[in-house]
Amino acid sequence: EAIPMRVINVMACGGFLIAEHSESIQDLFEVGKEIETYRTIDELESKVAHFLEHPAEAQEIAQRGLDAVRSRHTMRIRAASLLA
Repeated sequence: EAIPMRVINVMACGGFLIAEHSESIQDLFEVGKEIETYRTIDELESKVAHFLEHPAEAQEIAQRGLDAVRSRHTMRIRAASLLA
């Protein structure tokens, strides 16, 4: 189960993201700190409402996600891990 490239792209641009939960996302990012995920539509709706009411919290997660992408998930780093 691969992570869609749009997830990395959004995070690389400093965007806040609530993605469908997957083991791959959980393996690469700290859920709740660097990215937010959901498992059900009800959970998604709840999280959207929460972050609309707390935009500073969403901004902090987005910044930590950007930092994670820059430090651990650049194309050079990902290619090196594939070739190792």
